[in-house]
Amino acid sequence: MEHSPLIALLVILVTFSSSSATTATATNEIGFRIELTHVHATRDLTLAQPIRRSKSSSRTGNRVAGMGPVSRAYPSDGEYAIDLGIGTPPQPISGVLDTGSDLVWTQCNTCAPCLSQPLPLYDPLQPSSYSAILCSNKLCKALSPYQCAAPNCFYSYGYGDGTSSRGSLATETFTFSSAKKARLAFGCGLINGGSINNSTGVFGFGRGPLSIVSQLGIGKFSYCLTSPFDNKFSRSPLFFGSLARLSGGSHIKTTPLVTYPPPALPSFYYLSLKGITVGSKFVQSPPVKFSQDGSGGTIIDSGTQILRLHQVLFEGVLTAFQSQTKIPYVNGSSMDAGEICFNSTSGRDPVPKFIFNFEGADMDLPRENYMTYDGGLLCVMAFNGGDASTIGSTNTVNMHILYDLKNNLLSFEPAKCSKL
Repeated sequence: MEHSPLIALLVILVTFSSSSATTATATNEIGFRIELTHVHATRDLTLAQPIRRSKSSSRTGNRVAGMGPVSRAYPSDGEYAIDLGIGTPPQPISGVLDTGSDLVWTQCNTCAPCLSQPLPLYDPLQPSSYSAILCSNKLCKALSPYQCAAPNCFYSYGYGDGTSSRGSLATETFTFSSAKKARLAFGCGLINGGSINNSTGVFGFGRGPLSIVSQLGIGKFSYCLTSPFDNKFSRSPLFFGSLARLSGGSHIKTTPLVTYPPPALPSFYYLSLKGITVGSKFVQSPPVKFSQDGSGGTIIDSGTQILRLHQVLFEGVLTAFQSQTKIPYVNGSSMDAGEICFNSTSGRDPVPKFIFNFEGADMDLPRENYMTYDGGLLCVMAFNGGDASTIGSTNTVNMHILYDLKNNLLSFEPAKCSKL
């Protein structure tokens, strides 16, 4: 797994407004909002290594929620996490919000080995609402792969960063807020490896049947992420259902969520990236191809922190920056071979604009969403992604991102997330 040099310095308070949970009468879809407030320590934060948690062997989370009026989320190396209650009565769990995977899982108290976590391990024998899922259940068959220890279903789940979990598939009562509870299928993690970054597991928000949004029957959700480098109190709201909507202004951009046939992975939120504009130069994306393991294409993923670009795109972006940046180029850096870095004394040197050119929409990134400065190096936060491209959470800071699952659309607009 990739390790981040970013020291965990966040204290995140997650609050629910009881008045924000509503029912949309036209669609009968529940709408509710979760607010994350984080406080950074005074120590400066620097560029973190890319974090990848999508379920794919070749692809290299964010937490939310709370069971009471105020609950606490824990730091997670630049990811965002969700605090929920599980069981009856609720026990606290905290999961990385990952739009690049499906399974919801948390470590159980019988795990061996167990990963380090800040909360007590979930005890499935304590609550009365735990129930094992049978192998004949369609949710068991949605796992790939799954095993049977008659009659119960067991899962084995791995991520591109090397994290893994094996355990039993069950159902439990999840408490999102005093106004929202739901019975969901989840993984009771018994054999776990890698790192869960100060959480208790991973909460999948992907397109598959086991994800939170699929199980809740939510037609849309949205989030607006405040910068992890901000050292002020700030909120990162996550909206579900009828409350997931943008401002309605003319600056809203919309692009299709693309569906590809196998071997593309059906859980990912694929986008049609036509190319990237760097300053005055347009770098065209290569034709979309998928390897037998499902890698390829361009996805947007909250479980990835730093942008990864298809090798052809990365090389074109590198050339475009070299030709339009006046300060000296550094061939690689101490942080990660292949970074696009320049020597700088202040970090304020002019750099080219950076624009994602999607089908029907352009995403013009603010400087802080693609550049970082540390130790005399001014770097583009982009890495060589091989045969795939992944747009990460850093690229979408202070943008309100709306996933319209019913209409297969992704919309976005610039926003001051702490003000929403």
